[in-house]
Amino acid sequence: MASKVFAPGRVALITGGASGVGLACAKLCHQAGMSVVLADRDSDLLQSAVKSFSTRDDSARVVTLSADLAQHNHWNVVRQTIVEEFVSRGTPLTVFFNNAGISGSSDAAQRFSLGDLSKEAASAFDIKGPAAEEDESCTMQNWQQVLDVNFWAQKRGLEIIVPLMLASMTAAGADVRGAIICTGSKQGITCPPGNAAYNVSKAAVKMTTEHAAWELRQVAAEKSHRWSSAAANLSVHLLVPGWTWTGLTKVMAPAGSEKPDGCWSAEQVADYMAPRVEKAEFYIICPDGSVTEQLDNARMAYTVGDITSRRPALSRWHEDYKQTFDDFVAKELDK
Repeated sequence: MASKVFAPGRVALITGGASGVGLACAKLCHQAGMSVVLADRDSDLLQSAVKSFSTRDDSARVVTLSADLAQHNHWNVVRQTIVEEFVSRGTPLTVFFNNAGISGSSDAAQRFSLGDLSKEAASAFDIKGPAAEEDESCTMQNWQQVLDVNFWAQKRGLEIIVPLMLASMTAAGADVRGAIICTGSKQGITCPPGNAAYNVSKAAVKMTTEHAAWELRQVAAEKSHRWSSAAANLSVHLLVPGWTWTGLTKVMAPAGSEKPDGCWSAEQVADYMAPRVEKAEFYIICPDGSVTEQLDNARMAYTVGDITSRRPALSRWHEDYKQTFDDFVAKELDK
């Protein structure tokens, strides 16, 4: 391949860039000499984020955009800002961290596929009764919000931003490399019970990102395509953090909690990610302080085995298969 991905004289867009993994990745880009555009719906966090960047000359700028990326028109504002501030001035958009995400409601019933089954059975037969109304106002609302932010925002980002990347990289020349990094989750792979809405959204991100990688390969292979060369230099990655101390995990912890020893920092995720992006690895599955790469691999392999071995769905959490799972993992770890 040509030059490095994280290199001076280029711009990176980071959604969900005001905190957590997004901010850590933005700082990594900025330290490499890149300008960065941080898009986030929390304007207060954006202001704090800007102050945390080390001072550089004007060639590596920090631009912030308060945007709700679940809204299509906000993506158009992001695109237009990048064109006006950078691309029209000869600076290509080469890195896109498609990262914004939420965990959804902390109410367990709103996270389940079947809603709250603890209600009196009689209400299930009353189509116009309180169960149906509550389902519409709570459970479905939570699912819609989670899918809007975690999946549809990422999908819209790919459709609106990637053509701009390809066009600006083509204009910049054959030596320019770029990367699209979409933030997934291990919950979108192994799908542990407890937050079905989040799991579904992250499983959708995984599949969409896989297809984006395939689609770019087709463009690169079509030599007559105007963006063939740029597509060949634009790699796609699924970044899957492990247990990481960010806003998402802090929400689930008791108020005032400190980062647990086994939990990675957002900066550790960014540092783990960068060299693997440079090597064009698609799946970037991060370990953490309590889960090794080998254990992650065993868990993912067992999950796929539910299908090939004809086990019940999510058998890892099925009482009758607890020993089967434990034995499988032990055998994998002994290899």
